Amino acid sequence: MEESPPDTEKAARSNAGERSFGAIPAGLLKYLEARGVLLSIEGQEAVQQLLRILLRAVLAAIFGLGGWMMLMAGIVSYLALQQEWTWTRATVAGGMINLVLAAAFAFAAWRRLGSARWFEHTLNEFGKDRKWLDQLNDKH
Repeated sequence: MEESPPDTEKAARSNAGERSFGAIPAGLLKYLEARGVLLSIEGQEAVQQLLRILLRAVLAAIFGLGGWMMLMAGIVSYLALQQEWTWTRATVAGGMINLVLAAAFAFAAWRRLGSARWFEHTLNEFGKDRKWLDQLNDKH
């Protein structure tokens, strides 16, 4: 029995399907896939980092509020009884101290959130890609 030659048109189409998706070259698809994977990994890391920050902020708020209430009650009582301040004067002084402390902690949290590195590797890779594309454009 004689074997028939393979259908070259069918083989060419199946090989082309392995190399590209429609009009998109396979190299570009792999590149986009790699960037997507990197973005996904960094997205997961960013969510974990944000959750850790959020958990710490919630715990700090809970314990801080409890401690703040007890401390303020003690300070106001001390000032009113021992220093012979009026309750109004003692509560205003305690409130002012609390506002200053709240502003300091809010500023510290804002700095921490602002210094977090979000999607660092992806942004670095995009920068490299931009330089590479600029070099390609300069050659043509």
